[in-house]
Amino acid sequence: MHTAEPGVPVAVKWIRKARSILLLLYAGALFLVLPLTMKDGYSGLGRHKYRVFSRTSVVFLTLLLLAALAQKIMEYRTEDRTVHEKSGTGMQGSPARFVKTAWNRWNRMMLTDRFVFIYLIFAVISFAGARDYEDAFRGAGGWYMGLFSQLLFAAVYYVVSRTWKGEKAVWYVMAAGSFPVFVLGILHRFSIDPIGVYADMSMDHKLQFLSTLGQATWYSSYVCTVLPLGLFWFFHSDSARVRTAAGIFSAAGFATLATQNSDSAFAALALVLLLLFYLAFDGQKEMGRFLETVLLMLFSFQTVGLLQSVLDGYAVRLGALSEFVTQSVLTGTLLVAFCGIYAWYSIKGFSFLENGKDTGRRLRRIGIMAFAAAAALIIFVIAANTAGLLNGILPEKLRTGNYLYFDEHWGSGRGKTWMFAVRAFTELPWPRKLFGVGPDCFSSYFYGISRYASQLYEMWGNDTLTNVHNEWMNAVLCYGLTGGAAYFGIFISGIVSFMKKRFASPQAVAAALCLTAYMGHNLFCYQQVLCTPYAFWILGMGAAMIQKDRIK
Repeated sequence: MHTAEPGVPVAVKWIRKARSILLLLYAGALFLVLPLTMKDGYSGLGRHKYRVFSRTSVVFLTLLLLAALAQKIMEYRTEDRTVHEKSGTGMQGSPARFVKTAWNRWNRMMLTDRFVFIYLIFAVISFAGARDYEDAFRGAGGWYMGLFSQLLFAAVYYVVSRTWKGEKAVWYVMAAGSFPVFVLGILHRFSIDPIGVYADMSMDHKLQFLSTLGQATWYSSYVCTVLPLGLFWFFHSDSARVRTAAGIFSAAGFATLATQNSDSAFAALALVLLLLFYLAFDGQKEMGRFLETVLLMLFSFQTVGLLQSVLDGYAVRLGALSEFVTQSVLTGTLLVAFCGIYAWYSIKGFSFLENGKDTGRRLRRIGIMAFAAAAALIIFVIAANTAGLLNGILPEKLRTGNYLYFDEHWGSGRGKTWMFAVRAFTELPWPRKLFGVGPDCFSSYFYGISRYASQLYEMWGNDTLTNVHNEWMNAVLCYGLTGGAAYFGIFISGIVSFMKKRFASPQAVAAALCLTAYMGHNLFCYQQVLCTPYAFWILGMGAAMIQKDRIK
C-alpha cells in the first residue's frame, strides 16, 4: 500500500481510493458472479455468460476510466500550475510538449503494453476489411469474440495494470469464485448434482457438460487459467494458513482437472510443471515446494482413482488419458518415487542448490533441454509415423487411431480443421494474409465462399465450424500475420517480463504460470468468455506488480 504523499490534493487521494473499490467490485463481478451465474440450465449458457461479462465490463470499465481521467486532469492542473510558477511561461500545454510527453510515455511503457496497443490497431484494421461488419463487431454466435470483445480485453488489461495496488482482497475474490466451481465439477463426475442441471440428461451429455460452466472444453479452459493462482501461493507463501488454503484449492483443482475429460488440460499442466521445475532451481526452499506440488498433484490423482473404483456405479466414464492419470500403475509408482525423493530432500537437502555452485544451473538447463528434446522427438515420431516410416517398428495400437498418427481424426477432429485452416490461409490474397478476414470472422468469411463452404459442410455437416480450435492459428486467420504476431507477443512478452522480475516481484510468477497454462491449453482451444477475460486481467495484475511506479 502507498503511504501519504505530500502535496497530493485530497480529491486525488479520494479518487484513487474509489478506483481501488471499483476494481474490487469488478473483480467480484468477473471472478465470483460470472463463473457461478446460470440461467435455464446449460441451454444458452454461453450467451448468458457473455451478456453478464459484457454488461458488467462496460459499466465498471467506464466508471474506472472516468475516474482515471478525472484524476489525471486534477494532477495535470496541479503539475501545470507548479511548472508555470517555476518557469514563468504559458507554453506547457503546447502541441510540441504534448507530442514529446506522449513519445516519452511510449518509450517508458513495458513491451506488453505496446503489444496490446499494436494488436488493437491491427484488430481495427481487420475489422475495417471484414465482409460483414455486424459479425466482425459482435463475433460468431455463441462465442462473441468480435472487435467489441477485443476492445474490452485490452481495456481490462490497461485498467487493471494501472489501478491494482496489490490488495489481497482481489486474490481472495478470485479464489472464492473458482473453488465452488471446482467442487461442483468433481461432484458431477460422480453423478452428484446438487444444483439440479443433470435432470433428464443422457450419459453422453453428462460427459460433455459439468459444473456451472457448461461445455467441458470451456470448463477446462477456465480451470487451466485460474488453477495456477492456487499453485503459486502453495509454492511461494511462507504462511501456514495461506499454504493450507492454497493446498486445498490446488488439490480440488488437480482433481477436477483429472476428471474434466479434455486432453488439452494436460498439455497446459505439463507446461506449468515445467515452469515450476525451472523455478525449483532458485534455491532449497523452491525445490522443496516443487516436490510438494508434484506430490499434491499425484496424491489428488490417486485419490480420484480410488473414488472411481469405490464408487464405480456412480463415476462417469472418462476418456483414456483422464482415466490413465487417475487409475494407472504409473501414477502410483511416481507417487512412491517422489515420496522417496522428498524424504531424501527433507533429511539432507540437495547440495547442488547451494549458493555459488553452478551444478544447479547446469541441471536446470539439462532438464529444460530434455523437455524440449522430448517435445521435438514426439513431433518427429508423429511426422514419421504419419508418413508410414515406422511401420513394423511401432506396435499397431500406437501407429493408428491415437495422437501419434496425424490425420483428419487427430485430436477429436482438430486434424482436419487445422489442415483446412493452413490450406485456406495459403490461398488467401496477400492483404488478407497480412490483416486477416475480420475479428472472429472465420465462419462468416469461409462459409461465404462456396468452395470453402462445401468443404466445411463435408467435414462437419450441419454443425458450423466457428474457429480453428487453436487460438494462435485462429488469430493469424482473423487478424493476419500482423495482428496474430502482436497477439502472440502480448502473452510471450508478459511471461518473459514476469519471470525476469521474479526476485524483485515474486507474485508476478503467479501471472506467468496462469498465462503459460492459458497458452498451452489454447493450442487446442479458443478465445471465450470463461478464460480470455481472466487471462487479460491476470496479465494486468502481473504488469502492475513489476511496474509499481505506474500505480498512482
